[in-house]
Amino acid sequence: MSDLVLDAERAASAATNLDELHHARAAFLGKKGSISLARKQLGTLDPEARKARGAELAELQQQVEAIFATYEARLKNSAAELRLARERLDVSLPGRAIAPGGLHPLEATTRVVLDAMRHMGFAVAEGPEVEDAHHNFDALNFPPDHPAKEMQDTFFLAAPH
Repeated sequence: MSDLVLDAERAASAATNLDELHHARAAFLGKKGSISLARKQLGTLDPEARKARGAELAELQQQVEAIFATYEARLKNSAAELRLARERLDVSLPGRAIAPGGLHPLEATTRVVLDAMRHMGFAVAEGPEVEDAHHNFDALNFPPDHPAKEMQDTFFLAAPH
């Protein structure tokens, strides 16, 4: 192994997080990295030496990329393991208690008023929300031309089948 590969191995192993690893990678493979600077010097060599040095630099680049890919995978795995350990759920702990609910203020007020009215002797009667025309008008002796029977003041529903 060349000194460049050993230096890349040392730099990659010294990185403790992905950000440091990316900075170390840039020092070797970036625009101003060691390998890029060596490629720029290829133009000063004669054609035979340039061909041999170019092949050597390509091999070095592959080795350095492999080194950084390996360390990147290791750092990602260790970060994932740390996150899993931190977020681990302990099912042996007691569960959270459910907060007791309460009645809506309007419902509570309605119940208080109904209780008071029952104590005074009144009764609560429940029935349908919509009455038919007989129970709404005819049974109460509304005349046929009474204003309450007008179209815009009354809901007319189809008879149930």
